[in-house]
Amino acid sequence: VYPAHMNCLLKSAFSTYSRLAHHSQPTVHLKLFTKQNCMLCEEAKRVLDRALKRTKNKDFDLTEVDIEALGNEASRDKYRYDVPVLDFERSGFQKVTYMHRLDENEIVEELDEEVWYK
Repeated sequence: VYPAHMNCLLKSAFSTYSRLAHHSQPTVHLKLFTKQNCMLCEEAKRVLDRALKRTKNKDFDLTEVDIEALGNEASRDKYRYDVPVLDFERSGFQKVTYMHRLDENEIVEELDEEVWYK
């Protein structure tokens, strides 16, 4: 179990990745599905944090979805046994989904792939 302050640090780190500047839409939308008391989810957050720091592509936004939160019943039904789940969505490309254990190098590669098409 990770200390409560770890979640706060991770949330603040993730919030820095929101694309608010330049008034343009990000080219990649990342959605991380998690739940409370999930060790794999905490590890996925750390892996994702490292990958986002390494990628050349900074044109993305990140949303974290707690599948157990009120209003997220559809996500809970879909991902109950699969969290953490990371979705990559971008126009003109098929959605890419990673489940369970995230691989830092694969995430960087997926994000950097977008850079080549600009």
